[in-house]
Amino acid sequence: MRTLLFTFLRRAGLLLVLLFAFGENALVAQPDLLPWCQENQDRVSLYWLEDGEPIAEHQAGIPRPLASTVKLLLAAEFAQRAGKGLMDAELMVPTEGLATFHWSTTDGGAHTAWLAWAREKDLIQDDAVPLWAVVQGMIGFSSNANAEYLMRLLGKEEILDLGRQWGMPSHTPLVPLVGSLVAAQNEPGPPHLRAKALRERPDATYLDNAWTWSDSLAGDYDGRWTTSQTMVDLSLQRVWSSHLSAASATDYASFADRLNQREGLDDSTIPWLEQSVEFWRGNDGAMLRAGGKGGSTGFLLNQCLYATREDGSRFAVALFIHDLNPVEMAILSQSLREFEAQLMAVPGISDEWSHYFPVDGE
Repeated sequence: MRTLLFTFLRRAGLLLVLLFAFGENALVAQPDLLPWCQENQDRVSLYWLEDGEPIAEHQAGIPRPLASTVKLLLAAEFAQRAGKGLMDAELMVPTEGLATFHWSTTDGGAHTAWLAWAREKDLIQDDAVPLWAVVQGMIGFSSNANAEYLMRLLGKEEILDLGRQWGMPSHTPLVPLVGSLVAAQNEPGPPHLRAKALRERPDATYLDNAWTWSDSLAGDYDGRWTTSQTMVDLSLQRVWSSHLSAASATDYASFADRLNQREGLDDSTIPWLEQSVEFWRGNDGAMLRAGGKGGSTGFLLNQCLYATREDGSRFAVALFIHDLNPVEMAILSQSLREFEAQLMAVPGISDEWSHYFPVDGE
């Protein structure tokens, strides 16, 4: 069944529907996440903090591609700039401007779903939407178009080293999500040579090329580049996935814990953090607050979550699963959703994980 499904998806050119969004339905019986991680430890990176103390870790210091998990960092930067008056959170953003970055076959319907939600909430007025709602769409719906727009608004040079500015030394430069997709799709030559050329390209050149294509998209109001293409070649997809912004599980869980504690945040920043990062998970279980962001491509599945419980205790977890094939990614996505629900509702779930993934391997 898996072979037939994989063949169908590949021929239909729909593999990228899985990008940056968890599958809506289980494809086959879903494995429990913890046993799967135990059996596939070479493909797992984990860092888990309880009240600021590490209680579980595995390959936690190795930078892994983040996919949409990087949007947590973008949202935090937005909240900080909005709080300091360096960015107008009420700026009305034309939906047409966002549409130039919308590649419909790559986001699982995320951007379209956000637009429908925004209209339902009467957030769209005269075909424009407040910037804070754009950020909500990036976090709550995982709109790649919104992320690309925000990255450009924050500034290419200003965010080049953004992860390190937020205390994550392992973080690589931020790569435009959609610009890099279009760049990979439009690499000249036959597919097998295109993938090879991308793999061998210096990181700085790869990044510059991604930004160049992002610039092209910004003026593409006819949708030339994002409405007429579907990247079906798996080798290109894999190279693109591996070249996304990367960081370690240690850095992201620690970053999430700092957001949870409001460490280093001005009082004026906190309301924007709540509105952009935490609005979507604010009612998850018995939690005073909760936030985070997942991310996926056809080859990786990530989650970074933090929360403060009603008793005041807190946790932060970064779980990065990599080197998956697209079918494994789709199968495990439901398992990860169940893991998230357990984090929010089941006391003591950390005990199992700390038993199998003890700190320092003890």
